[in-house]
Amino acid sequence: IVVDKQDPRVKALLMDVERMEAEGYGISGLPAEHELLIAKHFKALPFQLDSWRIVTEHMHGEFSECMMTGVLDGAKIEAFVSLDDNGPVDAMFVALKKLLAKYPVRGISLINYKVMIAQDKGPESSVRVYIEFKDNGHEWATAGVSTNILEASIEALTKGFTYHLHRKQSNVST
Repeated sequence: IVVDKQDPRVKALLMDVERMEAEGYGISGLPAEHELLIAKHFKALPFQLDSWRIVTEHMHGEFSECMMTGVLDGAKIEAFVSLDDNGPVDAMFVALKKLLAKYPVRGISLINYKVMIAQDKGPESSVRVYIEFKDNGHEWATAGVSTNILEASIEALTKGFTYHLHRKQSNVST
């Protein structure tokens, strides 16, 4: 991409980077995050998650369910999953795969999931969720930050799938 440095999108991108760093995203070593920021400001992202709902219980075994709606290629899509003996992050991961099933997402696996404090404010602390993905030998990582660990998780998961779709559409080799 060739861009004039006076283009207002450059300033908006840099402001996003500054905001993300101030919030604790720590994206300097995450090339997928860089690609997504560029795509957000200079191209169109292939997928947008509109809403999600996650329920998890631990009464007679573990149970999680997830419902999501989003927009993919201009069309509204939705998915619902219910899993026994799995946690909420797995339910969100499976729901995203189901939501995006018509695209090449079946081979994506989640290979690492880490949670760290992003901003230490006692009970109001924000967490940074770092997720590594793998598909067909290609690995990438994304991050999400929120005071809600599930929200941070869904942000990182959604960005991971969005990056994969963007990469497939752009035929970008990273």
